[in-house]
Amino acid sequence: MAARVLIIGAGSAAGENLIRSLWAGDPALVLVGCNEDRFVLRRSTANAHYLVPSPRSREFIGALRRLIDDTGIDLIVPTNDAHVRALSDGRARLRSRVFLPPPAVIEIATNSPVTMVPISTPPSALTPAPGPISQFMANATTIGTSTEAAMAAPGTLPTSSSP
Repeated sequence: MAARVLIIGAGSAAGENLIRSLWAGDPALVLVGCNEDRFVLRRSTANAHYLVPSPRSREFIGALRRLIDDTGIDLIVPTNDAHVRALSDGRARLRSRVFLPPPAVIEIATNSPVTMVPISTPPSALTPAPGPISQFMANATTIGTSTEAAMAAPGTLPTSSSP
Protein backbone atom coordinates (compact mmCIF):
# COMPACT_ATOMS: atom_id res chain seq x y z
CA MET A 1 0.00 0.00 0.00
CA ALA A 2 1.35 3.42 -0.93
CA ALA A 3 2.18 5.92 1.78
CA ARG A 4 -0.34 8.69 2.31
CA VAL A 5 1.16 12.16 2.84
CA LEU A 6 -0.82 15.23 3.90
CA ILE A 7 0.53 18.43 2.34
CA ILE A 8 -0.66 21.43 4.34
CA GLY A 9 -0.68 24.47 2.07
CA ALA A 10 -1.62 22.56 -1.09
CA GLY A 11 -2.26 24.85 -4.05
CA SER A 12 0.36 27.40 -2.93
CA ALA A 13 3.65 27.66 -4.79
CA ALA A 14 5.50 25.90 -1.97
CA GLY A 15 2.85 23.20 -1.70
CA GLU A 16 2.78 22.49 -5.43
CA ASN A 17 6.59 22.41 -5.67
CA LEU A 18 6.61 19.88 -2.84
CA ILE A 19 3.91 17.78 -4.50
CA ARG A 20 5.82 17.70 -7.81
CA SER A 21 9.06 16.79 -6.03
CA LEU A 22 7.47 14.00 -4.00
CA TRP A 23 5.83 12.48 -7.08
CA ALA A 24 9.10 12.73 -9.00
CA GLY A 25 10.71 10.66 -6.25
CA ASP A 26 7.84 8.17 -5.87
CA PRO A 27 4.86 8.34 -8.24
CA ALA A 28 2.99 5.78 -6.12
CA LEU A 29 2.61 8.19 -3.18
CA VAL A 30 -0.93 9.25 -2.35
CA LEU A 31 -0.75 12.98 -1.74
CA VAL A 32 -3.62 14.59 0.13
CA GLY A 33 -3.71 18.37 0.07
CA CYS A 34 -5.36 20.79 2.45
CA ASN A 35 -5.46 24.56 2.74
CA GLU A 36 -7.43 27.16 4.64
CA ASP A 37 -8.01 29.17 1.44
CA ARG A 38 -10.50 27.52 -0.90
CA PHE A 39 -9.31 29.57 -3.88
CA VAL A 40 -5.70 28.48 -3.40
CA LEU A 41 -6.78 24.89 -2.76
CA ARG A 42 -8.45 24.79 -6.21
CA ARG A 43 -4.99 24.98 -7.81
CA SER A 44 -3.74 21.88 -6.01
CA THR A 45 -2.65 18.86 -8.04
CA ALA A 46 -2.85 16.51 -5.02
CA ASN A 47 -4.93 13.34 -5.26
CA ALA A 48 -7.54 14.72 -2.83
CA HIS A 49 -8.29 18.19 -1.46
CA TYR A 50 -9.67 19.31 1.89
CA LEU A 51 -10.58 22.75 3.18
CA VAL A 52 -9.37 23.23 6.77
CA PRO A 53 -9.55 26.07 9.30
CA SER A 54 -6.75 28.61 9.53
CA PRO A 55 -3.67 27.39 11.41
CA ARG A 56 -4.24 30.34 13.76
CA SER A 57 -7.68 28.94 14.66
CA ARG A 58 -8.37 26.77 17.71
CA GLU A 59 -10.14 24.31 15.40
CA PHE A 60 -7.10 23.67 13.18
CA ILE A 61 -5.57 20.71 15.05
CA GLY A 62 -8.98 19.10 15.64
CA ALA A 63 -9.83 19.37 11.94
CA LEU A 64 -6.46 17.88 11.00
CA ARG A 65 -6.97 15.05 13.46
CA ARG A 66 -10.34 14.17 11.90
CA LEU A 67 -8.83 14.41 8.40
CA ILE A 68 -5.92 12.16 9.41
CA ASP A 69 -8.27 9.59 10.93
CA ASP A 70 -10.64 9.64 7.94
CA THR A 71 -7.94 9.38 5.25
CA GLY A 72 -5.27 7.24 6.93
CA ILE A 73 -2.46 9.80 6.66
CA ASP A 74 1.04 8.44 7.40
CA LEU A 75 2.97 11.72 7.38
CA ILE A 76 2.11 15.43 7.64
CA VAL A 77 4.28 18.01 5.87
CA PRO A 78 3.71 21.76 6.44
CA THR A 79 4.74 24.33 3.85
CA ASN A 80 4.83 27.66 5.68
CA ASP A 81 5.70 29.16 9.07
CA ALA A 82 2.10 29.38 10.31
CA HIS A 83 1.57 25.67 9.60
CA VAL A 84 4.91 24.78 11.21
CA ARG A 85 4.08 26.67 14.40
CA ALA A 86 0.55 25.21 14.67
CA LEU A 87 1.73 21.65 14.01
CA SER A 88 4.61 21.96 16.44
CA ASP A 89 2.29 23.21 19.17
CA GLY A 90 -0.33 20.51 18.50
CA ARG A 91 1.74 17.52 17.39
CA ALA A 92 1.05 15.54 20.58
CA ARG A 93 -2.68 15.51 19.71
CA LEU A 94 -2.16 14.17 16.17
CA ARG A 95 -2.10 10.46 15.32
CA SER A 96 0.45 10.72 12.55
CA ARG A 97 4.10 11.50 12.08
CA VAL A 98 4.86 15.17 11.51
CA PHE A 99 7.80 16.19 9.35
CA LEU A 100 9.26 18.72 11.80
CA PRO A 101 12.29 19.10 14.04
CA PRO A 102 11.86 19.20 17.85
CA PRO A 103 9.88 22.16 19.26
CA ALA A 104 13.03 23.80 20.69
CA VAL A 105 14.55 24.01 17.20
CA ILE A 106 11.37 25.54 15.79
CA GLU A 107 11.32 28.11 18.58
CA ILE A 108 14.87 29.20 17.76
CA ALA A 109 14.25 29.23 14.00
CA THR A 110 11.06 31.28 14.24
CA ASN A 111 12.30 33.74 16.85
CA SER A 112 14.09 36.51 14.91
CA PRO A 113 15.87 38.14 17.89
CA VAL A 114 17.45 34.78 18.72
CA THR A 115 18.50 33.92 15.16
CA MET A 116 19.65 37.41 14.17
CA VAL A 117 22.94 38.28 15.79
CA PRO A 118 24.37 41.68 14.85
CA ILE A 119 27.78 41.52 13.20
CA SER A 120 29.67 44.80 13.22
CA THR A 121 32.55 43.47 11.12
CA PRO A 122 32.12 40.74 8.50
CA PRO A 123 33.83 37.49 9.57
CA SER A 124 36.02 37.50 6.44
CA ALA A 125 37.52 40.84 7.52
CA LEU A 126 38.60 39.37 10.85
CA THR A 127 40.79 36.67 9.32
CA PRO A 128 43.57 37.53 6.89
CA ALA A 129 43.69 35.56 3.67
CA PRO A 130 46.04 32.58 3.98
CA GLY A 131 47.79 33.32 0.70
CA PRO A 132 47.40 32.21 -2.88
CA ILE A 133 45.52 28.97 -3.41
CA SER A 134 48.48 27.59 -5.38
CA GLN A 135 50.34 27.53 -2.05
CA PHE A 136 47.90 24.84 -0.84
CA MET A 137 47.14 23.07 -4.11
CA ALA A 138 50.00 22.53 -6.54
CA ASN A 139 47.80 22.13 -9.65
CA ALA A 140 45.47 25.06 -8.92
CA THR A 141 45.30 28.04 -11.21
CA THR A 142 43.73 31.40 -10.55
CA ILE A 143 41.28 32.71 -13.09
CA GLY A 144 40.61 36.40 -12.86
CA THR A 145 38.96 39.07 -14.93
CA SER A 146 40.08 42.57 -15.56
CA THR A 147 37.73 45.47 -14.93
CA GLU A 148 37.48 46.09 -18.67
CA ALA A 149 36.56 42.46 -19.40
CA ALA A 150 34.03 42.42 -16.59
CA MET A 151 32.42 45.65 -17.83
CA ALA A 152 32.21 44.26 -21.36
CA ALA A 153 30.22 41.23 -20.21
CA PRO A 154 26.64 41.12 -21.53
CA GLY A 155 24.10 42.54 -19.08
CA THR A 156 26.68 44.39 -16.99
CA LEU A 157 25.74 47.86 -15.86
CA PRO A 158 28.32 50.50 -15.05
CA THR A 159 28.69 51.47 -11.40
CA SER A 160 30.08 54.59 -9.74
CA SER A 161 33.51 52.94 -9.47
CA SER A 162 33.57 51.94 -13.15
CA PRO A 163 36.00 53.65 -15.54
